[in-house]
Amino acid sequence: MRTLLQLRHASPALAVAVLLFAFALGTPRAASPAATAQGDFAGFVDIGAGRRLYLECRGTGSPVVVLEAGYRSSARIWSEDLHQSAAPRTMVLAGVAIFTRVCAYDRPGTVATLNENVRQSRSDPVRMPRTALDVVADLHALLRAAGVPAPYVFAGHSLGGLFVRLYASTYPRDVLGLVLVDAYSEMLETLFTPERWAALVRRHGKAHPEPRRS
Repeated sequence: MRTLLQLRHASPALAVAVLLFAFALGTPRAASPAATAQGDFAGFVDIGAGRRLYLECRGTGSPVVVLEAGYRSSARIWSEDLHQSAAPRTMVLAGVAIFTRVCAYDRPGTVATLNENVRQSRSDPVRMPRTALDVVADLHALLRAAGVPAPYVFAGHSLGGLFVRLYASTYPRDVLGLVLVDAYSEMLETLFTPERWAALVRRHGKAHPEPRRS
């Protein structure tokens, strides 16, 4: 197995898989209670207030790995090769499912783009913009409603890293560990010069088509 230092030069997908495998090896397995999202599950979960979130879970074991995608990215980024590599490759969801249970979900307003085909979030839309607290509240309600048992290891990519850090500080007893891949910090705007921050905002504003809000 590669050392953590060597993982600095690995692809994000490989880094996530190796780090999560290390977490799983060091944690006793626990039987999962009866749950809404049993077995290989892909579908909608009612989180209350007339809202549903799309959830996908595979594999067995504990701790459960929860994948949080980056800015405007849906859960498809963990299971579909959106870059269409020349050679087939194992995506993160399938790779982690080999050694423990893993779940990914669509945040409202996210998208996945493949060959100019923009696929909208499969979760019910909500009014935008939203706060990180809103995202954490949704995820907590989803895991409870689906019967996904703690403890969790969260893997957050980019903006998803900020969300999972906030979840861990809000519900520390539920979180065993974090894997952060190019994660954003809440201090980013403060650390950047106004010019660099404006450039970053412009870049992300053009990165994806505007998601459907209704």
